[in-house]
Amino acid sequence: MGLFSLLAGCIGQGGDDTDVTSTRRHKNDKVIESVSELPPAYVYTPDPMPGKFVGIKFEYSGGSMNFATEFDIDVNPAEIVYTSFWDLDKTRDGMITKEHVAITEDQWADVEKAVTDLWNSGKWQAIPEEILNRKPSKSDEFELDGGDYSRWYLTFETDNGSKTIQYYNPSDRRVITLSDVLKEIADPKGRKIEWFEEPYVTGVYYWNNSSDYSFQCTRQDADSDKSYNLFIHDKKNKDKQYISKTVKKSVFEDVWPTFAWIDTSNATSSFDLKIGVTFYYSDGTQRSFEIDKKYAAVMDDILRQYTSDNFGS
Repeated sequence: MGLFSLLAGCIGQGGDDTDVTSTRRHKNDKVIESVSELPPAYVYTPDPMPGKFVGIKFEYSGGSMNFATEFDIDVNPAEIVYTSFWDLDKTRDGMITKEHVAITEDQWADVEKAVTDLWNSGKWQAIPEEILNRKPSKSDEFELDGGDYSRWYLTFETDNGSKTIQYYNPSDRRVITLSDVLKEIADPKGRKIEWFEEPYVTGVYYWNNSSDYSFQCTRQDADSDKSYNLFIHDKKNKDKQYISKTVKKSVFEDVWPTFAWIDTSNATSSFDLKIGVTFYYSDGTQRSFEIDKKYAAVMDDILRQYTSDNFGS
């Protein structure tokens, strides 16, 4: 699974810049034994699409404070059904609209690839019907009065006919690729389309409020894997409650098996989680996951043992 291969680096919070990697002790037998008590490494398997992908509709606005950002398109393998967009170089009187404009096989292939890349990473999350059908509340008034939005609709051909599903805006910078592909289809200008790689983990922050323990390892520079920050807070360690060091990527790779089992399809809000972990990704996004108490105890033991073996007790 590309998303969780050992392409991980490590976010921390500053401290001394001692490189401990070259002198750390390799006494990790207990760590390896403890890791076996955790579930097997998680491999994400995407659900199949509900049918053959045959259409996409995208509605976007930067909000009332951002003039001329609206963009709509409804496109299928054969044609642009409808599109509207601003082109201030051509007109300041309003939006340009097009209907029933044929597209090429290559253009549709780009759309299909961008949609499928996100699907295979689990980034298309359907909006539940109860949310779509709820009545607007007072808290929605600002959004309804010119708020920004990105609305995605995918259409599939199923055994029971055509089916259109609305999805949340994917939390992945590859959605920029998809929107740029659609803009280029609507208004060809020779845009350079950037095809981003699948995001990978660049750091972890684990906390267990029940045991007064936290472990954070993240890379110092968002664009470099050379140096990482390690920050550990352990109230039970009377001699060394805090550790803050600069380390190499190999430190993160050593402890990654402690986190590799986590089911990344069940992201949640980190607020109010007493035991949880946040994964940081190469595209700047982050996702948090709740940790079962029985596994947290094992994780505490692994990380404490690793810290004792490699950084002193």
